Amino acid sequence: MLKIDFSPQQLSLLRSDHAGELGAVNIYKGILWCARDPAVVAFANCHLEVESKHLASVESLLIPKHRSTFSPLWVVAGRALGLMAVVGGKNFLFSTIASVEEFVVEHYKQQLPFFSGTVQDLLKEMMVDENTHREDAAHRSSRRHMLWEILIKKGCGLAVSASSKC
Repeated sequence: MLKIDFSPQQLSLLRSDHAGELGAVNIYKGILWCARDPAVVAFANCHLEVESKHLASVESLLIPKHRSTFSPLWVVAGRALGLMAVVGGKNFLFSTIASVEEFVVEHYKQQLPFFSGTVQDLLKEMMVDENTHREDAAHRSSRRHMLWEILIKKGCGLAVSASSKC
């Protein structure tokens, strides 16, 4: 655990990051619960590995008492979203991931001015990874699901708002 004194605003931002990475890990676990397509399984395993590293990195910054009290909800929501994405088919799944990652990239970009040094570098690295995931998913999808994507981004926004508060 890194010993850094964060301001209340920085703790709030990092708490939302932890919630997001926890949700992301569980989206991929949800996908892996029921995906049978080898390409989808490989995609989910590859992305899960990166998201697990992100989660570990954010957990190294936040002691448990500073993490979201809604963490169990983010686990369930992530798994449910992963399952729904698989049920919707490959295009729906990739559209879902692209939407989530598009939101996350913008979320991290907005946080950069609030941090410096090691933490800012970490956020930049994670942002690059998330953008790579977004591009990967977008290239695999042959069509967009606009209403679903709007709903996904609204849901992500609500999760950020809730987790940043407690």
